[in-house]
Amino acid sequence: MLKCHSPFCSKSKWLTGITNSKIRIEKSDPGRGRGLGVGTISSSLSRKLQSPSDPSSERRPRWESQPTPPGGSNGTLAVASCASSHSRSISWAAYFLNLLAPVALVYFAISALALAASAQPAPAQKLSSSRVLIGAEAMPAVEPAFVDIDIRNLAIRRAWSPGDGIKMIPKRFYLSGKLVDSQSRAKAPIAGKVDPLLEAQAEATVGKLEVPPLLNFSGGLFTGAAPPDTVGDVGIQYYIQSTNSSGGSVFSVYDKETGVLVAGPLNMDALSAGSPGIVNCSIGRGDPIVLYDHLASRWLLSEFSDAGNKLCIYISATADPIAGGWFAYEFSAPQFPDYPKYGVWPDAYYIGTNEGSGPGLYALDRTSMLLGQAATMQRFGTSRLNGFGFQILNPSDLDGPTPPPANTPNFFVRHNDDETHNSQANDPLNDFIEIFEFRVDFANSANSSLTGPISVPISDFDSNLCGLSSFSCIPQPNAGIPLDPLREVVMWRVQYRNTSAYESLVGSHVTDVDNTDHAGVRWWELRRNNGGPWSLAQEGTYAPDAHSRWMSSAATDQSGNLALGYSTGSASLSAGIRYNGRLQGDPPGILSLGETVLSLGTGVQSNERWGDYSALVVDPVDDCTFWYTNEYAPANGTWATQIGKFKFDSCGTPGINVSATNLSQKICSPSALKAITVSVTSSGGFTGATALSFPSLPPGFSGSFSATPVTPTAQSTAILTADANAFFNTHQIEILATATGAENKSLLADVKVYSLVPPVPDLQIPGDGSVNVSTLAPFSWTHTYQAENYTLEVDDDPTFSSIDLLASGPGVTHIATTPFQSLTTYYWRVRTSNACGEVLSPVHSFTTAGTNLFCSSPNLPLSSTSPVSDSINITQLEALTDLSVSLDIAHSWVGDVRTTLTHVDTGTSAVLIDRPGFSTATGGFGCSTNDINATLSDLGSGAAENQCSPTAPALMGTLTPNNPLSAFAGESLAGTWTILAEDLAGGDSGTFNQWCLVPTQLPEPTSFILLSTGILFMSGEQALRRRRRRKSAADPR
Repeated sequence: MLKCHSPFCSKSKWLTGITNSKIRIEKSDPGRGRGLGVGTISSSLSRKLQSPSDPSSERRPRWESQPTPPGGSNGTLAVASCASSHSRSISWAAYFLNLLAPVALVYFAISALALAASAQPAPAQKLSSSRVLIGAEAMPAVEPAFVDIDIRNLAIRRAWSPGDGIKMIPKRFYLSGKLVDSQSRAKAPIAGKVDPLLEAQAEATVGKLEVPPLLNFSGGLFTGAAPPDTVGDVGIQYYIQSTNSSGGSVFSVYDKETGVLVAGPLNMDALSAGSPGIVNCSIGRGDPIVLYDHLASRWLLSEFSDAGNKLCIYISATADPIAGGWFAYEFSAPQFPDYPKYGVWPDAYYIGTNEGSGPGLYALDRTSMLLGQAATMQRFGTSRLNGFGFQILNPSDLDGPTPPPANTPNFFVRHNDDETHNSQANDPLNDFIEIFEFRVDFANSANSSLTGPISVPISDFDSNLCGLSSFSCIPQPNAGIPLDPLREVVMWRVQYRNTSAYESLVGSHVTDVDNTDHAGVRWWELRRNNGGPWSLAQEGTYAPDAHSRWMSSAATDQSGNLALGYSTGSASLSAGIRYNGRLQGDPPGILSLGETVLSLGTGVQSNERWGDYSALVVDPVDDCTFWYTNEYAPANGTWATQIGKFKFDSCGTPGINVSATNLSQKICSPSALKAITVSVTSSGGFTGATALSFPSLPPGFSGSFSATPVTPTAQSTAILTADANAFFNTHQIEILATATGAENKSLLADVKVYSLVPPVPDLQIPGDGSVNVSTLAPFSWTHTYQAENYTLEVDDDPTFSSIDLLASGPGVTHIATTPFQSLTTYYWRVRTSNACGEVLSPVHSFTTAGTNLFCSSPNLPLSSTSPVSDSINITQLEALTDLSVSLDIAHSWVGDVRTTLTHVDTGTSAVLIDRPGFSTATGGFGCSTNDINATLSDLGSGAAENQCSPTAPALMGTLTPNNPLSAFAGESLAGTWTILAEDLAGGDSGTFNQWCLVPTQLPEPTSFILLSTGILFMSGEQALRRRRRRKSAADPR
């Protein structure tokens, strides 16, 4: 992100994104590191004159910008530059002082007065953005092995016996000096601080009858390894559970009606052992996953291999996991894919992993895998949160019969306790759920994208459970070894569900509820409507007594009832398994049912490793029955697992569901709305008549239905009209469906009413007739009453016969993303429109300064293994009077990074930044925040070496470089310019996205200077000739 500090550019303007088709324009909030976005402007550029020395002008930058709510960390933005008009005079004077001192002084004085007269400040606004990474890392296609086998014929794994060895599976915790450094700066918990949601749960009316398990049976027993990583899922006929063992993962298949063991326990790697093409996966290592893909009636089992960075994935060839055969795939990851968590999605199987360079996000070609064909895998990496040495992003996992809307990305989720991860700029009232959107294109990985973080505020929680890295926290009886709380991750699964009225994401994680290392479960449900932004629908914290609750898993059924399973334990209670829940319609944020014990613990586990996860899933047959599996502490000092199912009575009760089209409209009153088609369906076999109505219409609205009542399944058309009394506003109109014997359902239609054509806006910046305007000109105009959209038009022809720049959106500012030609007069105007019509502003003009911009977007991976370099070749011969350099580097822990600029033709070099942030001399490890979006200029507002913003980007604005750029003054601009980027420490990585040279050459002088010096005359004549050549090329006459 680059900021122009020159008084001759519009003040406090930020450009926060560049793409071929989208930009985002914001204005800064001085003194604040983050804020709220102000609107997106879609841009269509049809430049008639492109910079001949910018070969990257048609390339798509790797990073784009999208808005997020406040609190998002690790945001990365694409970069442009605001050319500083005043910086040229100071460097130019130093160079020509001896030769032209008297003339130069007079010229500077006149130039300064003229430029100051054209300068126009702009008001400040807040900013916060997420990033879009374009182009995924594509892995080679993998051929599967088909294993035609009846698994009942496989060898049963021998049960562990006392005296056998015990394998402690290490938690892959990436410890480094930098991690210790960031943990030391985490904000300490406030003594006596209590979770803000705890009191609401404590005061709520709870204790309804417990929901007893319909089936409760023993799962896998201790296998000689810890932790068990207990997981399971349910299909049409079977329940499959899997755990770790001393020799990889083991799984068992149970009859879902009786709980009787059908097959197992079996080694998972037996599904591929000896198969052609399966090398490393013939010996498994663990971290099992079991998923039932209800969209295809297939099973997915997975673990990683003992050797190599392999994901071993088994897809049942049919719906029968017993005798239908399996497709075995061995995918290679670039780093060890620790703690893989999967999600079923229509277009892919998505995976989140814990990796050394930061969380890994993967997409597998589900369509090919279901057919047993060669399949590819794509990957994105993203930055770690400060303070955690172990972390992943969990993909969303689809439940329910309704898939997400077409082309919906998968949603990867993590939690962000900003007191831990962003201690220098934390919000004391809110923390955040961060969402990353993964869109995959298996035909062309260059089209795949990752957008995020999109931050959704939730109530403050506390990740500091016995510190930030201890595995020992939850006490056990008899002074047993404390157990690992798994504070670092959102727990398995993140459930996605698409209902007729909304989409939801449901998840949970552990939190310290009272600053005494007392663990409770924070659970939450996010919702969105019609593909809009995610928002918090409800949240709660469950810790009703002195015992700790953790290792949770949450989900909802088809009726919206929510269930939560978890571990329970304390110094007086052996670790066991319990669950609770709430009914749809209960007070939000409250678990209203009585807590149910699935299995009591009876002993003390002899090691600290607990979990690392559990699994609550919903039966795909009735979409009502919950199945839960977790571990508990038996009397022998090891672990055992339990499997149970339960159901809320209200789920599946006969009822109605409603959905509709055209629920979001914009109109000009008086007028009729587009017809709203209301569809009524039923659940549980309900067939009763359903009445449709508008409970309360806003003033000026009238409405009726083409048919009411209707019998499911049926449709009715809602007919709405707004007369002249419907005032300017966004009105919510409720459509209510009622039926005897069924719960009422409703929908909300959002109707934006306009009552007049908007007034003409006043054009503000650039002022009419302004000169020396930046070639990346900033534009602003006044907001007008009832305006919905503004369209900016810029052309070098006052008749706008061939528009050079066209941009539209709801905002009132814009910054050109492709440079205008220097020393050229342009004309601009703004169209203002809404549903009632449009108006056109008067035309203003401006003339650009003599500044060019030369950019390259190398998109090079940057890590400690090797430096990267990139070059720009320039043919213009003018002498430099001043030079600035803009950098866009997406990199975790920017205190690792050094960049050096070299003019190859002259040999002149300058170090731009050298491991900025905290001084290594004091024992620090450089700036730990992510990303660089800054301009380096000798007239910057502060030294780049001393910068470390607590929120990304770590370096932003205009800063002074490590070595002064005045070293290049007087050199010809022509030649090869090379930049070298280095990562001088291990453990972090990123991408060198873009860099720009922003030179200032000798300006075209005034007439009296032309008479005073041959040098200035020659420079002015060259500029005049260039303008004449452009004019003659445009007009052959």
